[in-house]
Amino acid sequence: MPVPEFNRAKVRNTITDDETGTYSATLETSASCTEVHSFYAGALQAEGWEMVAPALVKDGRISGMAVYQKKRKICYVQAVDRVGGLNLITLLVKGGAL
Repeated sequence: MPVPEFNRAKVRNTITDDETGTYSATLETSASCTEVHSFYAGALQAEGWEMVAPALVKDGRISGMAVYQKKRKICYVQAVDRVGGLNLITLLVKGGAL
């Protein structure tokens, strides 16, 4: 995985395209969106990624999508709380020209 892996999640599927430098993954977790976004904000920024679009914060909860950039790479992190099921995390990392 080209970005840190949230260890409380199970990877459901991945797609890698070496030609375009694209990586996509869908994960499931019982952790809240707030926990997921807090993890990725800390882990990515510790590795030199800059947050360019923060996720939505409402009533102290973080949800939706956040976007990070590191040189010519973009990382999109989306976390969705689902009622009655495991929560979903979608990661998309794109390298090279956008």
